[in-house]
Amino acid sequence: MIIFDTIILTLICASVVIATVIALITRAIFHKLYQQSQNSAELKQQLEAMLLCETGKGERIKHLEKQLRILNERQDKFEISDGNNTSYKQAMVLLQKGIDSSELVDACDLSRGELDLLSTLESASNRQLTGRTS
Repeated sequence: MIIFDTIILTLICASVVIATVIALITRAIFHKLYQQSQNSAELKQQLEAMLLCETGKGERIKHLEKQLRILNERQDKFEISDGNNTSYKQAMVLLQKGIDSSELVDACDLSRGELDLLSTLESASNRQLTGRTS
Protein backbone atom coordinates (compact mmCIF):
# COMPACT_ATOMS: atom_id res chain seq x y z
CA MET A 1 0.00 0.00 0.00
CA ILE A 2 2.91 2.26 0.63
CA ILE A 3 3.95 1.88 -2.97
CA PHE A 4 0.48 2.71 -4.11
CA ASP A 5 0.40 5.82 -1.86
CA THR A 6 3.82 6.86 -3.13
CA ILE A 7 2.69 6.52 -6.75
CA ILE A 8 -0.45 8.56 -6.08
CA LEU A 9 1.54 11.19 -4.23
CA THR A 10 4.04 11.35 -7.10
CA LEU A 11 1.23 11.67 -9.63
CA ILE A 12 -0.39 14.45 -7.59
CA CYS A 13 2.94 16.32 -7.37
CA ALA A 14 3.53 15.88 -11.09
CA SER A 15 0.01 17.13 -11.81
CA VAL A 16 0.58 20.21 -9.64
CA VAL A 17 3.88 20.92 -11.40
CA ILE A 18 2.28 20.46 -14.85
CA ALA A 19 -0.70 22.65 -13.86
CA THR A 20 1.70 25.35 -12.63
CA VAL A 21 3.75 25.23 -15.86
CA ILE A 22 0.55 25.40 -17.94
CA ALA A 23 -0.67 28.36 -15.86
CA LEU A 24 2.64 30.21 -16.36
CA ILE A 25 2.65 29.52 -20.10
CA THR A 26 -0.99 30.63 -20.37
CA ARG A 27 -0.22 33.83 -18.44
CA ALA A 28 2.73 34.60 -20.75
CA ILE A 29 0.54 34.02 -23.81
CA PHE A 30 -2.18 36.32 -22.46
CA HIS A 31 0.44 38.97 -21.68
CA LYS A 32 1.79 38.81 -25.26
CA LEU A 33 -1.76 38.99 -26.65
CA TYR A 34 -2.44 42.06 -24.51
CA GLN A 35 0.74 43.76 -25.78
CA GLN A 36 -0.13 42.93 -29.39
CA SER A 37 -3.64 44.27 -28.85
CA GLN A 38 -2.21 47.55 -27.55
CA ASN A 39 0.27 47.74 -30.44
CA SER A 40 -2.56 47.09 -32.87
CA ALA A 41 -4.63 49.90 -31.31
CA GLU A 42 -1.67 52.32 -31.58
CA LEU A 43 -1.09 51.34 -35.20
CA LYS A 44 -4.76 51.84 -35.95
CA GLN A 45 -4.64 55.36 -34.46
CA GLN A 46 -1.52 56.20 -36.45
CA LEU A 47 -3.09 54.89 -39.65
CA GLU A 48 -6.24 56.92 -39.06
CA ALA A 49 -4.12 60.04 -38.47
CA MET A 50 -2.16 59.40 -41.67
CA LEU A 51 -5.36 58.88 -43.65
CA LEU A 52 -6.73 62.14 -42.29
CA CYS A 53 -3.55 63.93 -43.39
CA GLU A 54 -3.72 62.33 -46.83
CA THR A 55 -7.36 63.34 -47.21
CA GLY A 56 -6.42 66.91 -46.32
CA LYS A 57 -3.55 66.83 -48.81
CA GLY A 58 -5.85 65.49 -51.50
CA GLU A 59 -8.32 68.31 -50.93
CA ARG A 60 -5.45 70.84 -50.96
CA ILE A 61 -4.11 69.41 -54.22
CA LYS A 62 -7.58 69.62 -55.81
CA HIS A 63 -7.86 73.25 -54.68
CA LEU A 64 -4.40 74.08 -56.07
CA GLU A 65 -5.18 72.33 -59.37
CA LYS A 66 -8.36 74.38 -59.68
CA GLN A 67 -6.44 77.61 -59.01
CA LEU A 68 -3.79 76.59 -61.53
CA ARG A 69 -6.44 75.85 -64.16
CA ILE A 70 -8.02 79.29 -63.57
CA LEU A 71 -4.65 81.01 -63.81
CA ASN A 72 -3.83 79.15 -67.03
CA GLU A 73 -7.16 80.22 -68.53
CA ARG A 74 -6.51 83.83 -67.51
CA GLN A 75 -3.01 83.70 -68.95
CA ASP A 76 -4.31 82.24 -72.22
CA LYS A 77 -6.92 85.01 -72.47
CA PHE A 78 -4.33 87.63 -71.64
CA GLU A 79 -1.87 86.29 -74.21
CA ILE A 80 -4.59 86.19 -76.87
CA SER A 81 -5.79 89.72 -76.20
CA ASP A 82 -2.31 91.13 -75.63
CA GLY A 83 -0.91 89.34 -78.67
CA ASN A 84 -3.60 90.76 -80.95
CA ASN A 85 -3.23 94.30 -79.61
CA THR A 86 0.52 94.17 -80.00
CA SER A 87 0.23 93.02 -83.61
CA TYR A 88 -2.30 95.75 -84.39
CA LYS A 89 -0.24 98.44 -82.66
CA GLN A 90 2.89 97.30 -84.46
CA ALA A 91 1.09 97.31 -87.79
CA MET A 92 -0.33 100.81 -87.18
CA VAL A 93 3.14 102.17 -86.37
CA LEU A 94 4.58 100.60 -89.51
CA LEU A 95 1.68 101.89 -91.62
CA GLN A 96 2.28 105.40 -90.26
CA LYS A 97 5.90 105.07 -91.33
CA GLY A 98 4.68 104.35 -94.85
CA ILE A 99 5.50 100.66 -95.13
CA ASP A 100 3.40 98.86 -97.72
CA SER A 101 0.59 96.72 -96.26
CA SER A 102 1.62 93.69 -98.37
CA GLU A 103 4.95 93.62 -96.48
CA LEU A 104 3.10 93.81 -93.16
CA VAL A 105 1.14 90.58 -93.77
CA ASP A 106 4.25 88.53 -92.99
CA ALA A 107 5.84 90.94 -90.51
CA CYS A 108 2.85 91.31 -88.13
CA ASP A 109 1.17 87.93 -88.64
CA LEU A 110 -2.15 89.53 -89.57
CA SER A 111 -4.52 88.66 -92.39
CA ARG A 112 -4.78 90.78 -95.52
CA GLY A 113 -8.28 91.90 -94.48
CA GLU A 114 -7.05 93.02 -91.04
CA LEU A 115 -4.24 95.03 -92.62
CA ASP A 116 -6.62 96.61 -95.15
CA LEU A 117 -8.89 97.64 -92.29
CA LEU A 118 -5.95 99.11 -90.37
CA SER A 119 -4.80 100.94 -93.51
CA THR A 120 -8.28 102.39 -93.95
CA LEU A 121 -8.37 103.46 -90.29
CA GLU A 122 -4.92 105.05 -90.63
CA SER A 123 -6.02 106.94 -93.75
CA ALA A 124 -9.19 108.16 -92.04
CA SER A 125 -7.17 109.20 -89.02
CA ASN A 126 -4.74 111.13 -91.21
CA ARG A 127 -7.63 112.89 -93.00
CA GLN A 128 -9.17 113.91 -89.68
CA LEU A 129 -5.85 115.25 -88.42
CA THR A 130 -5.26 117.12 -91.70
CA GLY A 131 -8.82 118.49 -91.68
CA ARG A 132 -8.49 119.80 -88.13
CA THR A 133 -5.17 121.52 -88.69
CA SER A 134 -6.22 123.44 -91.81
